[in-house]
Amino acid sequence: MARLSVNLNKIALLRNSRRTGVPDVLRFARIAHDAGADGLTVHPRPDERHIRRDDVFGLAELMRPWRPAFELNIEGYPDSRFLDLVGQIMPEQCTLVPDAPDVLTSEEGWKLAPDQRRQVDPVISALKAMGSRVILFVDPDAAIVERVRDAGADGIEIYTGSYAAAFRAGIRTPCCAPAPRRLRAPPS
Repeated sequence: MARLSVNLNKIALLRNSRRTGVPDVLRFARIAHDAGADGLTVHPRPDERHIRRDDVFGLAELMRPWRPAFELNIEGYPDSRFLDLVGQIMPEQCTLVPDAPDVLTSEEGWKLAPDQRRQVDPVISALKAMGSRVILFVDPDAAIVERVRDAGADGIEIYTGSYAAAFRAGIRTPCCAPAPRRLRAPPS
């Protein structure tokens, strides 16, 4: 079943660019909850250009009476800073992204080659031990999706950059279609 998790990063980006505290991230979190969303998503980057570390703690406090039915998803690069934050908040879901902390925005998904598996496998285990569902941000490639299952992650978020580029170029083939079909296939 599809579930809607509202991403608050752009609300925070707008707030930070104005330097007035407006719009209020917590107010938008309440709006999302009251409108029937299933959860909230944040990606606290080290430079705090959108969601700030303090926002994550504020959201966790606001969401306390709603959780676990109303889920918190924290996205990020699996470094010690991210794991420390996740360990304090204990979100229902963590989405691991491969972009280094200084990157402006995500430009690709995990490939899950052996070097990346050495990086993410212990993090997946640690997050699951905390009780968090683990999602990997991946390119829309069926072979990569199979590696996600092998790594022990619970699901995927598909990087849609290749789809957007194809759409801009007027190519209307379903470049993302094979990945979800492959993920739904029963394990062998």
